[in-house]
Amino acid sequence: DYVYGIIDMHDDAEVFIEKRVHVDSVFTKDIWGTADILIYAPSMQWLYVPDYKHGSGKFVSGRDNIQTGCYAVGAYDSLNEGFVIKEIITSIIQPRIDWADELVREETKSAEYYDTVVRERINEIVSNTMVADAPLVPGEIQCQFCPIKTSCIARQQAALQTARLTLKDVRDFSTAKLPPVNELTPEYIAFVLASADILRGWLKDVERLAHEKMLGGTAIPGHKLVHTQARRQWEGDEDATAEALMFATGLPKDAVYPRKLIGITEAEKLVVNAFKMAQPDNKHAAKEAREFFAEFTTKQSSGALTVVTSDDKRPAVDT
Repeated sequence: DYVYGIIDMHDDAEVFIEKRVHVDSVFTKDIWGTADILIYAPSMQWLYVPDYKHGSGKFVSGRDNIQTGCYAVGAYDSLNEGFVIKEIITSIIQPRIDWADELVREETKSAEYYDTVVRERINEIVSNTMVADAPLVPGEIQCQFCPIKTSCIARQQAALQTARLTLKDVRDFSTAKLPPVNELTPEYIAFVLASADILRGWLKDVERLAHEKMLGGTAIPGHKLVHTQARRQWEGDEDATAEALMFATGLPKDAVYPRKLIGITEAEKLVVNAFKMAQPDNKHAAKEAREFFAEFTTKQSSGALTVVTSDDKRPAVDT
């Protein structure tokens, strides 16, 4: 809807979907990314750089966002030849985080700002990685696609420090004693929570690597591959099985083969598609479909409490 709104506002809008953009840097030509969508309005000399986020738990700010900033600089460099760009509107679209004040968070700045200030910031980040003793800063996001994350010593040490262990190698872990949980201070609990994703991510990567190596024939001491536990499942035609159960129990069909509504997400897609088929204006069709659908759904918290970081926009519970 947000994208359709932009296109409707500019009759001359030029749209680029999944556009690969490159950032011109004094240090390397290897800075690139794929923007979800770019929209250029020639008459206004505006460039829109929206980025879609599917997450519903982690709030992504639209202010000074370095990712959309990189896309903006890359789009400016990639499109600048033949395109006059004066203003760049970046935005984070995060529709599933519906507890936030705004589902779309826009920021408008001059193209000159991105060409100078943001480009300088990008160059500074890149230059910091190129020095001989560049510090290794492990984390869930930056380690996600790293090809040596399972063997990275810095990542191992970050994982071990989470448990308050000053070890040089993960192989010393078995002789170490973990601190008693009930003796941890609030400050150290905060440290562990902040580092937990690194530890969990590293352990998952090690388990995945072990599985791959054992599938390839490599022996892992003290471990073996086995078939997962077998679970019972129905065999044959479900309707025939339901008839047999009805005969055996004397119960009606709904008791052994209950019908239920499809999931809300699946139903919403069907409703939106039906409304769009009924009228050509996709933007208004989607809006009307949501209004229709809202009459049949409600949203209630389970009442359970969960721990999140302080930048989460939901109000804290007074316990």
